[in-house]
Amino acid sequence: MVTKFPQSGCFSFSCGKGKAGCVRVRMKWQTVRANLRINLRSVVSSCVPRSLCRTGRGCKQSCHFVQERVNPSSYLQEPSSPAAEQTHTMVDPVAALCNYNVLEVIFSYLELEDLSHCSQVCKSWYHFLNDENSDVWRWHCLNKLPKEALKSDLLSSVSTYKTKLRAYFHAWSPNDCSRNVYIKPNGFTLHRNPVAQSTDAARGKIGFRHGRHTWEVIWEGPLGTVAVIGISTKEAALQCHGYVALLGSDDQSWGWNLVENHLLHNGDMQGSYPLLNNAPKYQVGERIRVILDCEDNTLSFEKNYEFLGVAFRGLPDKKLYPTVSAVYGNTEVSMVYLGTPLDG
Repeated sequence: MVTKFPQSGCFSFSCGKGKAGCVRVRMKWQTVRANLRINLRSVVSSCVPRSLCRTGRGCKQSCHFVQERVNPSSYLQEPSSPAAEQTHTMVDPVAALCNYNVLEVIFSYLELEDLSHCSQVCKSWYHFLNDENSDVWRWHCLNKLPKEALKSDLLSSVSTYKTKLRAYFHAWSPNDCSRNVYIKPNGFTLHRNPVAQSTDAARGKIGFRHGRHTWEVIWEGPLGTVAVIGISTKEAALQCHGYVALLGSDDQSWGWNLVENHLLHNGDMQGSYPLLNNAPKYQVGERIRVILDCEDNTLSFEKNYEFLGVAFRGLPDKKLYPTVSAVYGNTEVSMVYLGTPLDG
């Protein structure tokens, strides 16, 4: 059982060996975070007292993915015979140091960047953090995500706490959008103000140059005369005069106009999309999945779980960002990052 003491910055836990009372360990979390970036092994030493280590020798032997033979009675001693060799159990030394309850408390106070470092310390910590619905990810999710997002069904496509966090850090950027656009308190939805004779766009916080990525776009308001979804580089414009297809108007952006079912790039119409006879038009509220493959340099779309085909090929070797452009006043567009697309 772990008890947190927020005011004193410490926690207490049972020694787990039947001894009376508990050991109270005081921790300064900023110091721990600083140590993580310098020497991950020293963090374990500073967080867990030697008396709580199963071996009684602290964690000086721990290192990245190193497994040592641990004899309950004699630490790190070689077996005396081949028969004795078989009685040894391969145990990760770091796993022997930290009770999972202790790890839960420590990891709950660390930043996400530090958790990434922690997952590289040893196999035990990697598997602990690999549980995307663990209390650690739940704590970070509840403390970092806006309540408006958690209460809505916007994140229904991302089922775990870790994927919800990841989606939040990939959402629309309030610092990379038109002056006529603002991001709503839920963090995932943009709102275009009713400004006459203006086309406005917004980009996601994180761009991609490697790997395969997919995200959902939900247009939650009227489309107007032009409504374009797709990708762009940082060089693409985010605002222009008039009502035009801004996304796809230059060589730095690629878009699909949902109103006319046309593909747009470099100011030209690249053809109809999808390549279907009498293809149905987009209905407000439908979820469209955008699939960016940086390995094959292609951009594709999927609607209602139906793959619509490759829209663009030969994309440049540049960082590409999720982007939309809109013209209708008070329209809203949400974007939820899903991660790597599932094959098939």
